[in-house]
Amino acid sequence: MTKDKALEQDTPIMTWLKKVLKERQILAFYLAKVLGVSHATVSRWLSGKDIPTPRHCERLAKLTGEHVLSILILAGHLTKTPALTMAYPPFRAYMAKVHKGFMPDLVDVMALAIDKWRVGNHAKN
Repeated sequence: MTKDKALEQDTPIMTWLKKVLKERQILAFYLAKVLGVSHATVSRWLSGKDIPTPRHCERLAKLTGEHVLSILILAGHLTKTPALTMAYPPFRAYMAKVHKGFMPDLVDVMALAIDKWRVGNHAKN
């Protein structure tokens, strides 16, 4: 089975995206525009041929109000662990409050690394 064929199945992120689009009556074209991706990219997500990148997962979280970790788990970038809690304050919120104007791209990379570390440490406990 090729990589493309393996991805052409219902994935959690695909199912969730379809549900969000239907419930909120959002067109895939509009979602693509808001996220800054092509319509073809959103179509690949909706067909199960591809998944959103971690950066696009973050944008989806901001757009939908879902927690970014939930979307990263749905997309398969992180594994779900029962011990995962929000015991730590979100890094982005801290940086926005304490270090206004800090480079947003660097904050994104650092926040993703911290989220992965948190999930990994909870999985070990």
